[in-house]
Amino acid sequence: MVKRLLFLLTFAILPTMAETHYMEAEDFLGNARVVSSRDASGGKYLEGSTWYVFVKGLPIPALKKELHVFARMRSALPAHWFLAYDSAKPFGWFKTESSEWHWVRIGSFTPGFVRENGGVFPQIFLQKPVNSTVERTDGAVDVLVFSEEKITSKELEGLFRESNQQRTKQVEPPQGAETPDGLADSHRICSAHLTNHPPVIDGKLDDAAWHGVSPLTGFICIGGRRFATQQTFVRICRDAENLYLGAELQESQMNLIRRLRTRRNDQIWTDDSFEVFIDPGLTQKKAYHFIVNPNGARQDDLKARIDEAGFAELRLDWEAATSLQESGWTVELKIPFRLLTFSEITPQSAWGINFCRSEIPLGEKSYWNNTGEYFYAPAKYGVMFFAQVPGGLQAIRMPMGENGMRLTFMPAQETSVTVSAEIHAGERHETFPAVIHGIGPGETTIQFPVQAYRQYRVLSRVTEGANSAEFSLVARHYAPGLHSALWPPEERDNCLPILPGTAQHAFLILGNHSSETFSELVAEISVPEGIVLLDPTTDVDYPFYRRCRLLESKALDREEGRYTVHRIAIEGKLPPKDLRKCRFFEGITLFFQVAGSALHNRRLPLFHRILATNAQEEEQRTVLEVLEPLEGRQPRRLTVHNWMWTFYPYGGCLKPYLETMRRIGVNSVEGGGAQSLAKNRLLFREHNLSLVNNNHT
Repeated sequence: MVKRLLFLLTFAILPTMAETHYMEAEDFLGNARVVSSRDASGGKYLEGSTWYVFVKGLPIPALKKELHVFARMRSALPAHWFLAYDSAKPFGWFKTESSEWHWVRIGSFTPGFVRENGGVFPQIFLQKPVNSTVERTDGAVDVLVFSEEKITSKELEGLFRESNQQRTKQVEPPQGAETPDGLADSHRICSAHLTNHPPVIDGKLDDAAWHGVSPLTGFICIGGRRFATQQTFVRICRDAENLYLGAELQESQMNLIRRLRTRRNDQIWTDDSFEVFIDPGLTQKKAYHFIVNPNGARQDDLKARIDEAGFAELRLDWEAATSLQESGWTVELKIPFRLLTFSEITPQSAWGINFCRSEIPLGEKSYWNNTGEYFYAPAKYGVMFFAQVPGGLQAIRMPMGENGMRLTFMPAQETSVTVSAEIHAGERHETFPAVIHGIGPGETTIQFPVQAYRQYRVLSRVTEGANSAEFSLVARHYAPGLHSALWPPEERDNCLPILPGTAQHAFLILGNHSSETFSELVAEISVPEGIVLLDPTTDVDYPFYRRCRLLESKALDREEGRYTVHRIAIEGKLPPKDLRKCRFFEGITLFFQVAGSALHNRRLPLFHRILATNAQEEEQRTVLEVLEPLEGRQPRRLTVHNWMWTFYPYGGCLKPYLETMRRIGVNSVEGGGAQSLAKNRLLFREHNLSLVNNNHT
């Protein structure tokens, strides 16, 4: 859904207006439906029936004067509407008169009202028809306008037409823009140059630190099919303690950018925004996330629980500032290394990094390194070095073809460097010998005849005289057919650690890399002797996860030893679906326990695959790493919390997992539905676990 906001300081047809905000209703959706229509602003509007919530969570612009609110609406019959923060306490009734689009004055609001309600506009409800003999009707909301001045319907309609014309203006793409096929399998490469004169964080890119730093650009629209028309330019530098980023975000329609959010961690990504993902150590598994909007409001994933627990002395803070110009906006960030890593930063360090942008006027979401359909994909980020990259190397490609993997090095200019590569393939780490080539300008490709494995780790070194850089990247290849993955072990070198006496879980995610739809799905899980698979049968309905039931368990002797094979029936069909795009809640959850003490400090392989009518997956291998026994302490004053909504459908697995929480020192849980069952609330108390954010404590 394309999200747009018009922010006007002056407007030609409304010369007396001090400030006006024009908002698409579908950007603040309640439980109404989003409908596409050519006669709606931005091509979409909201539709619903009596008692539907049409608009929810809309932040009110921070204006100094009384605020007048208007909406473009219609209803099948003349109807009453109302506002409410709590549906049991309605206020602010108004009416729609016609089934044709027309403008309705919702009301006026004082600055005091805005402050008292946290800067959030009340929800908009459709109540009932004006004719009391009719019980229900349908209604629609298209646009909301907030203004410091009263506006006539004629002026509002002019504003509607003019804003639509501005949104539909064609913007010429940058010269040379085309489908960026060459970047689909690439990891772009950049450097964080050391500076002795760090920039002042004021949103202006005029500091000496930025002079001579080549910007990173060529942002690609999400999905990887074309370059963004609204390009972004990013510069990077560092000193001993901080990483500095300066970005220029070009914008051809500055009067259409959205900048509503002003508070930290207040869904900043819903505005026009610049996002940074940083993966210290190039783990390709996890990344820190930083977001800034044109107001300089910040969002991050650093604070969530830790500040609430009273760790203010950790100073989990970073700086950002912005500046708005006629043709775009600029942003500067200062991120302390202490927030990101405990390891020393050296010239040999290599981190994962990516830069992303949400541009509202044209609805462009773009990124520097191609990550497919999502921004958060650490395995696909670029590589940042802390020294000059040898030979001006700008990217490395790792596409998989019928004849194996091609490793392509792409220097930025004519150069002569030496590259070497080594590939570890498969879970048993079959190693292909290093291949060394001298390369000149353009691209140089090394061919590896590997295709029988699903995962490869590529170790690369690039050398130019005394300057060298090395890094390790993971590549995955999926042949046509059924595929499954245990998550998060797949992102952790296919390893699942487990404590004796506790229950550990992983999500079995299902993928289908074919054009067929498969039915009669069965998961086959083989666990070694001494490991118990808890009954995964779902005993209640739940909107997430597939329903499943345990069919049978049989003993089996394998080359690796004595195993138990569990067959689990999974409800539903499996249409074509790329495993890399599946979420953890789109499969089933598996819980494992260690029986006895003989397995301490051992690494035990377990195997899994999925089967269907006329198809079966090649068996996949994951390692269970059995740790030393551990007994944690449940502190009384410090909240150590676990969010447990994922366990609601698995009643048979709850007790072992609560014992796990107690053992490792957790003292509170949020059940996310599990607490609604009386027997479960009793289990929480038996394990000395407090319930958080519910009414059943």
